[in-house]
Amino acid sequence: MSKGAEEKVLRLYADGVFDGFHIGHSNMLKQCREAFPGKKVWLIAGVCAQADIETFKGPTISTEEERIAMVAQNRYVDEVYPNAPWILT
Repeated sequence: MSKGAEEKVLRLYADGVFDGFHIGHSNMLKQCREAFPGKKVWLIAGVCAQADIETFKGPTISTEEERIAMVAQNRYVDEVYPNAPWILT
């Protein structure tokens, strides 16, 4: 890399329902963050839309706002993508 050039940032996306946020969720986000040692990583966590969850999985324990807030507070997450699609295209 030439002098003065910025280090490239690897943008990673991981999504989930994140209902009843627990250590398994946090560990998954940590593993995403640490998957590329030596690289600068920006982790985007998609939180699936409430309507999609209720359609495909059933009712949730936490509200959509609570699930987004819990993910946003995780130290491994740089950005939250709310209303993430159930199926990526």
